[in-house]
Amino acid sequence: GYDCLKEGFRGILEPKDAPLVVPELLIIPALCADASGFRLGYGGGFYDRYLASHENLYAVGVLAEAFFVNSLPAQSTDYRLDALVTDACVREFNR
Repeated sequence: GYDCLKEGFRGILEPKDAPLVVPELLIIPALCADASGFRLGYGGGFYDRYLASHENLYAVGVLAEAFFVNSLPAQSTDYRLDALVTDACVREFNR
């Protein structure tokens, strides 16, 4: 059954007694990304807040090459990606 699960964020079931796992890699979806490594997401700021408290994490954005642009407006709370993977290539940035 589901005895080992509890209700978490937005009602999503998660393990009750899961050990603390600190990831080294975060794969982030993007609507658009630019040549500086900034991404446009879905407007919730969830990934930026997570990266703010996990700065040693390697952040990789994923999107179609058609949505790669020269520049996007960025705010002080926006975090740059370490790399971007598209259907055409892989780009690395200095975060």
